[in-house]
Amino acid sequence: MMPPVPNSSSPGTMLLTLCLLCITLLGLTAPHSSAATIQVDANKPRIFLGKGLEYVAAPNGETSLDAAHAIAPSRWQISHSDSVNLSYTDHPYWFRTTLYNPGKTTLQRQLEIAYPVLDYIDLFIVNQSGQSEHLRLGDKYPFSARPYWHRHFVVPLQITAGQSVQLYLRVQTSSAMQIP
Repeated sequence: MMPPVPNSSSPGTMLLTLCLLCITLLGLTAPHSSAATIQVDANKPRIFLGKGLEYVAAPNGETSLDAAHAIAPSRWQISHSDSVNLSYTDHPYWFRTTLYNPGKTTLQRQLEIAYPVLDYIDLFIVNQSGQSEHLRLGDKYPFSARPYWHRHFVVPLQITAGQSVQLYLRVQTSSAMQIP
């Protein structure tokens, strides 16, 4: 003997059906998972940011942080390699990641972009309160304008204890688009 089929018009069944429908729709419309937050602590003097770095072709010529924020979350792709190599392209690209300091002391670190032939790099460092710092790097700018006189692009970072910083990079270049 088969068990009775529940009455599909009962309030309990309708509520369950509605909940399952909502969960399904939310799953279909939710943005793609964002890049993992990278933990930075005193025990890790060097971290490679390639894996988990998100990137997207810049939809227009704007270089503002607002332009990056306006890009739909579903358009960002996640890197699964130690460096992102997009070969030769005419399009500028945005890259982003989040660094988190779980410790009890502020950490001083350096961000190194170890590919010295990138033409234009707009770097935005955004703290948890939303304040941002904008740095312009690249081999089309005078070497003397760099924060550190180094063959690679090196930028100081301060990550407050228990806080995170977001890094946004907009890169445009005539050489290969590579962010190691």
